[in-house]
Amino acid sequence: MYEELTQEPEEEYPEVKINLYKMNKKKIKSRLYFIMLTLSVISILEVLLGNIAINGRLTWGYFVIPSLILTNIAVFIATDGWNLKKNLLLLSTSLTVFLLILDLYDEKLTWSVKIGIPIVISFFILGLIFSKIKKHKKSKIKVFNYFLILIGIFIISIEIIISGKISWSLLASIPLIVFGLMFKHFYEEYDEELEKRMHL
Repeated sequence: MYEELTQEPEEEYPEVKINLYKMNKKKIKSRLYFIMLTLSVISILEVLLGNIAINGRLTWGYFVIPSLILTNIAVFIATDGWNLKKNLLLLSTSLTVFLLILDLYDEKLTWSVKIGIPIVISFFILGLIFSKIKKHKKSKIKVFNYFLILIGIFIISIEIIISGKISWSLLASIPLIVFGLMFKHFYEEYDEELEKRMHL
């Protein structure tokens, strides 16, 4: 009885789970991007000053500097970017501006408006569709099925934009679309077994 009275009640504390792996991974990605950003700024300054010092004006640097900026944006998306929709919008906008800058070198717009930007728009639309699929489909295999189908559609859209007809794109896209549809049907029948074997 005395022991029960003198025994201090055990305090219950909430269990806090901290994923140290994700925290460290995020820090590493942030540092990698900071290093890449620093190198990009130094490279841009070197190209700009070197091109002006050698040629007296911006010539080959006109193509190199936008390429470095676009590369830096791509690294940001790959390492420490936002969600899929925001990354898609950032990448599509950056590609559009990049193509316009390159095409404006001779002070007129030609291939960027007719070919480049329509391809980027097609990529953006299909990317939005994929982001919605990825949001609503929990299974990675189902997401992969739709990804193959959308890749096939994107290949067809590229040929239509470039040549206005469909020929070689069918040979490239049909296997992807058929495989995606067949694997989707196969997965619906054996989803539990596949998830166990593939650890999904």
